[in-house]
Amino acid sequence: MTPWQFFTQVRLEAVREAMSDGVPMNQAAIQCGFSDQAHLTRVFKQKFGIPPSTYVKRLARSRRS
Repeated sequence: MTPWQFFTQVRLEAVREAMSDGVPMNQAAIQCGFSDQAHLTRVFKQKFGIPPSTYVKRLARSRRS
């Protein structure tokens, strides 16, 4: 893993944590160093295979169960 890939992974984990805490996606993107929500969505989907909105929906669904 290159330093840049590591840095991106750390930012993605921070975004997942922020969204788990209820921070809106656009705010989480900016807080964690992404230029905007579209940039976050592109990188998140590339890394995890699903868009962040789907991640948030699944997270909410699992908390209700």
